Amino acid sequence: MKTTKIITLIITLLLTATSFAGDGSTYQSLGFSKDGKYFAFLQDGEEDGSGFYYVSADVIETQTNKLIKRESIVGDEIEYVYEDDAYWSNPEVRKAHQDKVKKELFKRLDFEKYGLDKPVFGKTLISRNQYDKSEYTSTGFTFNEWPMGGTSASHQTYSLTLNTPSAPQESVADYCWDTFDVKMVDLKLIKNPNYQDEKEVLTLQQDTRLPASRNCTFKYWIVGVESLNDTYISVILRYSTLGFEGPNERVMAVTAKIN
Repeated sequence: MKTTKIITLIITLLLTATSFAGDGSTYQSLGFSKDGKYFAFLQDGEEDGSGFYYVSADVIETQTNKLIKRESIVGDEIEYVYEDDAYWSNPEVRKAHQDKVKKELFKRLDFEKYGLDKPVFGKTLISRNQYDKSEYTSTGFTFNEWPMGGTSASHQTYSLTLNTPSAPQESVADYCWDTFDVKMVDLKLIKNPNYQDEKEVLTLQQDTRLPASRNCTFKYWIVGVESLNDTYISVILRYSTLGFEGPNERVMAVTAKIN
C-alpha cells in the first residue's frame, strides 16, 4: 500500500511539472483566391518534446468549408540542424532553416492551382493573437466602418456563437477519453441578432464526430474573423489538444459564403 501511494505521488508530481509544457502554433493568413473560392492559412512552431520546427498549411473551399489540401513538414525532413549550437543561439541561422522548410511546403501546396499564388487579403474583422488567453465563445462584427447608432443603426450586424458539445466515445481514442472530456465544434453565425423579425441563423460547422486531426481536443475559442468582399468569411479558432509534455494549441479555420 505504501509503495502504491509513493508511485501515485510521483506520477502526480510529474504531471504537474509538465502541465505547462506543450507548444503553441503561430497563425498566418495566406489570403483568399481572387474569386473567393479558396482560403488558405499557415501555422508553425516548435514541436512539443523534440523542439523541432514544424509548419503546416490548409487550403479550404470557402463556400462548402471543405478541406481541399493540407501539407505539413517537420524541419528534420529537410535538414537536421538541431544539434548545432548556432541554431539555438543565432536567430539568423534559425530563420534561414525555417525559411527553407516553408519554401518546400509552398512548393508542395501548388498554390497556383487554387489561385492562391496571388492571394487577396480582405478585411480583418477580429484579430486576437496567441498571447490572448481570453476564451471567446461568442463575438460580434459588422462590415460597416461607422460607429454603431444613428444613421448606421440600419447596417447589418453579425454574431458568432461557439458551442463545444462532447464528442461521441466511438470517435475518440481510448487514451483521450480516459483523460479529457473531448469536445467538438458547433459554430453558428447569426445575422441581425438584435432584430427578431430579421434574425437569420446559419450553421457554419457542426461536428458529429471528431476528426483524427483534432483527437484529444478539449477546448476551442474564437481568435479571428477575416472577410473578402463582405461575402466570404473565415472564422479562426484556436484549440487545445493533448500533447507530449502538456496541452498543445493549434489553429483551424471555418469558412462560409454569407452574403
